[in-house]
Amino acid sequence: MMITIYTKDNCPQCAATKRQFDKSGVQYNEINLDTNPEAVEQLKAMGYREVPVVFSGLNHWSGFRPELIKSAIRNTQMEHTKDSIVEKICAKPTHESRSKDPAAARSQIR
Repeated sequence: MMITIYTKDNCPQCAATKRQFDKSGVQYNEINLDTNPEAVEQLKAMGYREVPVVFSGLNHWSGFRPELIKSAIRNTQMEHTKDSIVEKICAKPTHESRSKDPAAARSQIR
């Protein structure tokens, strides 16, 4: 799950939000509205009037919201754990990798 944080320069709530994600080690994409003014209109069209605006999966909110930040961090960490487990399972050798030589086949553990 990708997290995107819309911020502005000199915004204490933005700094606090980013600090929580930084402490947890969860990566995020930051879009600074001072350098990307075209994004301001998009956020206004969605009803947002304050920063930071955080998008996390299907959830999004504005302002410094510690409970929602913790939830986003937890969900992201669980997703990464799940992905790691799936990668390990998929990396296991398949039955096709066994030798077709009858003598070698007898020596393999089944």
